Amino acid sequence: SGTSGIDGTSGSSGSSGTSGSSGTSGTSPTGTTKYYGAFYDTDTQSLNATNTPQIMSANTTSLSNGVIVSGGTKFVVSNAGIYNLQFSAQLNKTSSNTDEVAIWFRKNGTDIADSNTEMQVAKQGAYGKLVAAWNFIEQMSANDYLEIVWASADITYELLGEPAQTTPYAKPATPSIIVTLTQA
Repeated sequence: SGTSGIDGTSGSSGSSGTSGSSGTSGTSPTGTTKYYGAFYDTDTQSLNATNTPQIMSANTTSLSNGVIVSGGTKFVVSNAGIYNLQFSAQLNKTSSNTDEVAIWFRKNGTDIADSNTEMQVAKQGAYGKLVAAWNFIEQMSANDYLEIVWASADITYELLGEPAQTTPYAKPATPSIIVTLTQA
């Protein structure tokens, strides 16, 4: 048999096809859902008896996701986690007595150790106002609840709620208590 012939030259390459369209962008994950509740009370709350602990109440829910107020006094979580309870209460003193008022927390109906704070409100003129405000971190299981307790030997303490006013300038209502419970 004879020798092979010389290879021929390659032909030119064809043109590339058009690119396809891009797909839609996906969404990024938003992370873990956090649970929260925001509550307040518009009524003035009075102490019913001296030296008798009673529970602060909230009659309005402004925001809630997994946290509710039950019976007006129990701030209940639906999901386990670490929660931050924050509150402010407008204390008012209607007499010039000098007794202290105590405020502490309860979990599931039991006083939380080392959660008490005591203060005095001085009456000046018709009122003696002071805002008690702090926060408290607590490990919670599903359906656990927290309460805010107060007591005094002086029955003239109250949690003062005031309506919106237009004079001498416009201002919104002042709740007697504002409470938020948020998952940390």
